Amino acid sequence: MAASTANHLTVGGNLSLEIDFSVVKTGPSLVLNTPLGDILRKITENGIQQLAASPRLNELSWFARVREYNPTVGSLIFDAGVQSRIQPNQGFEVYAPTDASTIGVCNVYQLVAFVHTTNVGTVSSTALVDQLFENRGVQVGDVVMVRTIQKKP
Repeated sequence: MAASTANHLTVGGNLSLEIDFSVVKTGPSLVLNTPLGDILRKITENGIQQLAASPRLNELSWFARVREYNPTVGSLIFDAGVQSRIQPNQGFEVYAPTDASTIGVCNVYQLVAFVHTTNVGTVSSTALVDQLFENRGVQVGDVVMVRTIQKKP
């Protein structure tokens, strides 16, 4: 798992609290401008730094959505690009989601295609279909996920 933990001990925080219940404040001012707010900010910053440095960061779930599909040429556009660290000639899997309300709580996904990027823009990418697995083809709204190719031993 790529998760990380941090608490008051890992960021060197110390907190003492005195409450006068006749003058209790609510909302952001209760935490934001207090020692507790400082400690929470340090915990958050420490956790983000540990997460960013993790060699397993790529295991966090990531996906994009198909926004256009042209079956005649087998190309599609999905909503992720350079800002999502997408690169030309990168492999992806396309999945068809099923409606969770018809079968249970969680969506189920069926693999429909392998694709690779041909053009990567700032916030969107164009890809060509390498292989289709279902007659339905790719459809707008399908889920695009990074294809991890397993190395053979």
